[in-house]
Amino acid sequence: MRFCPKLRGSLTENGKTSTGPWRDGLVGFTSTTAKSFTARPCCEAARNRASPSSTGHAASPLRGGHIERFVGTRRGAVHLLAGTTFSKANEKGSYDSEGRAVLTLAEAERWLALPIAGVYHLSKHAALGQTPWEAWREGVAKRRQPPGYPPNAEEFYLDFLPAVSRVIQREGIPFHQIRYWDNVWSASAGRLKKPLLVKYDPRNLWRLYVRDPDGKAWPVPYADFRQPPIA
Repeated sequence: MRFCPKLRGSLTENGKTSTGPWRDGLVGFTSTTAKSFTARPCCEAARNRASPSSTGHAASPLRGGHIERFVGTRRGAVHLLAGTTFSKANEKGSYDSEGRAVLTLAEAERWLALPIAGVYHLSKHAALGQTPWEAWREGVAKRRQPPGYPPNAEEFYLDFLPAVSRVIQREGIPFHQIRYWDNVWSASAGRLKKPLLVKYDPRNLWRLYVRDPDGKAWPVPYADFRQPPIA
């Protein structure tokens, strides 16, 4: 979901923007039965933000076969990258995966997204008889109402992040043995007894998003800026 509010016009390669359905707004939300997608915050966000929404079922090719097929294709390609961990431990042998890794997490996400946006969606599909992009456009044209964009991209992104409850302590906000702090909470620290909703992005824990009693989300970084970002 990280790409959802940011993909529109952002997937570029060699200065050219990839064309695809992420530029046409939100139609619905479909996910696998993975724990992160069936957790309460994600389910509530799906109901509130994406209508209709559905969750795929195990061994249900209608729901996820196309995803599984693409994952299989990219799984083979990922092992060609420097720093691969290989499919099996005996294949890896003495290869230093960590030492030879050359991509940051953001670069790896881009490496995955560009083939979807710039290749797969623009290549003719045997079953469709046309490109997925063309099939999407035809389907959108038949809708009574065009897909809509989230009114606030940042709020849309935050809605789908996992969440925990935390009390604002005088020492800050504890999370995963890390202390977070921002002076905006100075008046509430140690006084506000009610736990607040705290959102976090598992891929980068250098910052939390804390919702105040009025519902506004405030970014709260590490209390110690010397700590590096972690996932």
